[in-house]
Amino acid sequence: MKTIDPSIYNDFYFREIEGHEDYYVFTKVKKIVETDFSEKVGRVLDVGCGRGETLKILTEKGWKCSGVDYSPSAIAKAQKNLTGLEVNLEVAGVPQVIYPDRTFDLVLFLNVWEHLNDSEIDQFFTHLVKFIKKDGVFIIQTSPTRYQVRFGHFFLKIFMIRPASLDWHVNEQSFFSFSDKLRKFGFSGRVWMERMPNFWASQVEGKYAILKNMARWLDFIIDSRVGRLIVDRFPLNLFFATDLWAVVSLKEAGN
Repeated sequence: MKTIDPSIYNDFYFREIEGHEDYYVFTKVKKIVETDFSEKVGRVLDVGCGRGETLKILTEKGWKCSGVDYSPSAIAKAQKNLTGLEVNLEVAGVPQVIYPDRTFDLVLFLNVWEHLNDSEIDQFFTHLVKFIKKDGVFIIQTSPTRYQVRFGHFFLKIFMIRPASLDWHVNEQSFFSFSDKLRKFGFSGRVWMERMPNFWASQVEGKYAILKNMARWLDFIIDSRVGRLIVDRFPLNLFFATDLWAVVSLKEAGN
């Protein structure tokens, strides 16, 4: 199975992707935590913490935070962003993320799944079910979705454009495979799909002017009120949803 060299996630990679101020994933997680946990705080682990945006939000809310990332560049940026805050940071590959049993009340796994092959995911889940508390919460987000990628790549091939994401995405999930994996390792809870507005134009480089304008028109159509009524319903949402989300806990916690 393909694995990704951590050198891909270099300074350029983390300088180019969006930050939490204007990127809905981090805003969404903040809202989920505030809604699901209210005033509760505890120990949180952010797996694939990137530049530390989410850890900064949670630390300032009183959580005891730890973060790991495969990329030394990411951890260096996180250390800079979290200067003055008490956060444990570590460079580690996801399959090597191991902690004592029942350590964390909350584990985050945001924009990570698609960068790991199935073997690496299984290794991580094997450790996760031990170090998350039995009443702990696991929040997962992965993007893009499997059928959306196939749909988008089909059109890029028509224009003879190689998607850059092939260098760092190896394991996009469908709603069904995503849900099955969580059930396999004993997790249950909320699992859903979402669609980020203006997505398609954001995926096309400016140098491909004709294709980018076509993508803008596609976004305009599907983001309209009528478009949303069509593409956000099954089965078209399998192709147009951009993100898979889950907020789950171990089933044993309810027994």
